[in-house]
Amino acid sequence: MPHLTTAYRVLVRNAPLLATLPLSNLATLDSSFALVNLGMTSITLPSLTEIAGDLSIESHATLTSIAFPVLAEIGSLNVWISSNTALTSIDLHGVTTVPYLTIVNNVALANVDGFSGFTTIGTRLVIQGNGALADLDGLFGLTAVGGELTVKNNPTLPTAEALALRDEIGIANIAGPITISGNAP
Repeated sequence: MPHLTTAYRVLVRNAPLLATLPLSNLATLDSSFALVNLGMTSITLPSLTEIAGDLSIESHATLTSIAFPVLAEIGSLNVWISSNTALTSIDLHGVTTVPYLTIVNNVALANVDGFSGFTTIGTRLVIQGNGALADLDGLFGLTAVGGELTVKNNPTLPTAEALALRDEIGIANIAGPITISGNAP
């Protein structure tokens, strides 16, 4: 599929022997993009500029990096990056606004620098159970969260870092409950 430039949806699940995804010319998705339990070490879509629905990357044992260097728009739903045990690098720096951002159980992820372009989370920001997470600097450009802010159970993330993110956004700019707990002292 190296010549595919537009698709309605990309959904690939439970193919642990799949080592590559030949979508280098894919520029737009009219719906969702979901990759679950594949055998790839990296996901790079150098031409993808828009996803109209969800972005979901879950349950990869060998995935170390995600890079969408020109992605500028993610539609009306969730960015869900979850349970990728070897993931160390995410590059979504061109995106500024998403409705939901969930970063959960990525045990090797040490930072969220790849989210440095984000300014607004529409409804929910959840950062939970990321075993190696040491800082949240990549999210310090956020100016608003339209609902819940949860930063919990990240054993190497100093609580002071989570509180600094909350303060950087501004409590008045977080429209829902704020939960900061179970992080490092």
